[in-house]
Amino acid sequence: YNTQNEQSKLLLNSYIEHNDGKRLEADTLFYDKKNGKGEGFKNVHLIDLKKKVSLNGQYGYYIEKNERGIVTDSAVMMEYSSPDTLFLHSDTLRTYSVKYIPDSLPADTIKSIKDSVYKIFEGFHNVRFYRNNIQGVCDSAIFSTQDSVLTMLNKPIVWSEKRQITGDTIRIFQKDEKLDRILINDKAFATDSVEQKYFNQLSGKQMIGYIKNDSLRKIDILGNAQSVYFFEDKADSSLIGMATTESPMMNIYVNDKNTLDKIIVKTKPSGNLYPINQIDQSKIYLPNYSWQIALRPLSKTDIFRRTKNAIKPTNTASEDKKTTGKKTTRRDKSGKNNTSHTVPSLPTATKSTTMIRPSGFDNPDIDNMDRQKNNQTKK
Repeated sequence: YNTQNEQSKLLLNSYIEHNDGKRLEADTLFYDKKNGKGEGFKNVHLIDLKKKVSLNGQYGYYIEKNERGIVTDSAVMMEYSSPDTLFLHSDTLRTYSVKYIPDSLPADTIKSIKDSVYKIFEGFHNVRFYRNNIQGVCDSAIFSTQDSVLTMLNKPIVWSEKRQITGDTIRIFQKDEKLDRILINDKAFATDSVEQKYFNQLSGKQMIGYIKNDSLRKIDILGNAQSVYFFEDKADSSLIGMATTESPMMNIYVNDKNTLDKIIVKTKPSGNLYPINQIDQSKIYLPNYSWQIALRPLSKTDIFRRTKNAIKPTNTASEDKKTTGKKTTRRDKSGKNNTSHTVPSLPTATKSTTMIRPSGFDNPDIDNMDRQKNNQTKK
């Protein structure tokens, strides 16, 4: 510790903790107390114990002003406000704080409003996330603790149970720490496989999926609604036909068995029914149909798998069992275990063994993180 410039180097399971529940951990930490900046190498964790969110990786940098941070190299965001933890991986993760001031209130009044400061977490490039009841991939994602909404950008795909959902932009909403609904804007599409041969399909300009007890129970299609559905014989569950429908709007209801219950069509519907042996092959796929099951994350360890060429996923279930249900206990200031500082265990990934800043971070400056993002994009 340098008493003149108040800079320190901390080794072996180091951490810096603030009274507000913010914590920076790493195997090796460099801390500039005067300027409020910290840099960590190997097993880096930026933890917000109150918001129950953490950024984890092998390199991290943090500025106390506006609580700005960036993590890369096996970067993972964990959101564990509910028992079903969200694990989100991307090439680079960054975070910053935003103060919420409603337009209808004066600035001095906002000080008395609970939780007026919220956190934004952003993932850039090769985003893959896993949660027990929902998984997804996209290029970039944004998560806000203000409303617990995950926004997926640039070719987003979401899987919920046996359904795949795509669109230009997808937003996943939570309510009371549970999944509440999914909003798909522009080129909204939902599909699921039928006997690994045919595909039920829904398409429209906008789609809203309502979730109850972690299962999709209703889908509203708003604008240019189209559907292709294969129906079964109730006696033996064999496929007996296909139905196509078009309408400005549709409401689709799903039963407890995760199969179609009913479709309500409004305003000048049109459609056709085809016996299974007389299906019009030109009608079995809607525009924008694409089945991308090979990209689906299968476990929290599978979020690190690269899928550029849509390679068939490997079975990581056995590896995932090794970490499922475990907890990582943080040490308090006395060095003793503190059970109040527990977060879910991290999925495993290939980790760095050298203490070197990643390319593009030779001069960390998170006061201008847009420049950092641009550097990463160019590379």
